Amino acid sequence: MSWRPGDPAPALPDDPDRTVLDVEAGRVPGDEQGVLRVLGQLWLSGARIDWAGVHEGRPPRRVALPAYPFERQRHLVEAAVPGPDARSAAVPVPAWSAGAGTLDRVAALFAEILDLPDVEPDDSFFDLGGDSLIATQFVARARLVFPVELVPRTLFEAPTAAELAALIDERAAADGAR
Repeated sequence: MSWRPGDPAPALPDDPDRTVLDVEAGRVPGDEQGVLRVLGQLWLSGARIDWAGVHEGRPPRRVALPAYPFERQRHLVEAAVPGPDARSAAVPVPAWSAGAGTLDRVAALFAEILDLPDVEPDDSFFDLGGDSLIATQFVARARLVFPVELVPRTLFEAPTAAELAALIDERAAADGAR
């Protein structure tokens, strides 16, 4: 009787519920691991395997598997109910002096986001320690302050406070003209 992996399990003609696979010593596929692999494939294809016969009366080898403790814990996450002005309450916008221009506000935001005491107009956001993730935070913060559309790429195009302030003023003027 021949069988290949993927074929249905072979059955005896007089007893279709019983499958017998007799492996001769010279036809064993490689080693013990090969025989066990073939038996595993037979088992997966639906054959019933007499594992006691496979192990010839020896107890099967036990393999320790890594385990972790399972402890059921229930957690309840309640949705936060936003207030009437949740956006401005969540992130306070700093108070600007009455005469603060765009450059002063951009420099103050650079300092706030980068946690610096002060920023010069020609200091690059990225030279001061900013990266793309911090740029995303800066843009989210700047959207609350400036009435123009900013994206993180804007900081790559205008990395200094002076360049970004000029770009914001330019876009604000263009938006005001529309």
